[in-house]
Amino acid sequence: MHTNCVSPEKDAGAIYDHLRQVEEEYVRIGPVLISAQREITSRMRTTLVDWLVEVSEEFSLIPETLFLAIAFVDRYLVEEEVPRRSLQLLGITCIFIAAKFEEIYSPQISELCDITDNTYSAEQILVMERQVLEALRFRMCQPTVNTFLNYYTLVGELYQEDVFLSRYLCELTLLDCTFCEYRVSVIAAAAVMLSTSMVSGNTWSRRLSTDTGYEEECLTDCALSIKMFVTRAITPSECSVYEKYSQLRFNEVAKRLHTCVWEWPI
Repeated sequence: MHTNCVSPEKDAGAIYDHLRQVEEEYVRIGPVLISAQREITSRMRTTLVDWLVEVSEEFSLIPETLFLAIAFVDRYLVEEEVPRRSLQLLGITCIFIAAKFEEIYSPQISELCDITDNTYSAEQILVMERQVLEALRFRMCQPTVNTFLNYYTLVGELYQEDVFLSRYLCELTLLDCTFCEYRVSVIAAAAVMLSTSMVSGNTWSRRLSTDTGYEEECLTDCALSIKMFVTRAITPSECSVYEKYSQLRFNEVAKRLHTCVWEWPI
């Protein structure tokens, strides 16, 4: 019997071509993200996201769970007005939903209550879960920055430090809602472009250009935004993402970036 075989690389390329089309449905929500809220500010959202990074570390959640949870938070903020007292409830509920969707062993609802110092009950989380799922129209399978970053670091055959720095830059963009204006695939590609240039001194290769679908000039605006945010808006001592990527398991890339071990290419 003759069987037609498709190489895994070509198959993955087709999948990510599809995801590039799907992401169209979730881009450029930045301008309306906070404007629809009377009590929630962009700074409050930043504080929430920073705390969710701590939560993901506490439960050893995979990166996709964190990125997906924050995507759920942002989509809900666009659809529904949230009182200030319920913002943390929204965040922990989105972690609850994303973890059930992505993790093999997701945190128990009692553990999530504990991590909020029992500010919210299990019943409140379950009620919010129903509200979030309805607002999202039960559409939870969306591509995130991490989705594309995983692919780009694989096809680009990046060195370990390139990968760690790319991940650090991508997680930092979660803190600023203005990055919601960019396609998630662009953010991931821009982070890879910056990290490979800074760490390994590599230019944007033809292979990466082909596999990502982006020429270097298409990424410059987002890359500049990342640089401006990291160099001007980040206070390392107050940032959970910085603390996370200052650990030895990530080769202390955050410390090295902020102490100017590497030079920005732009």
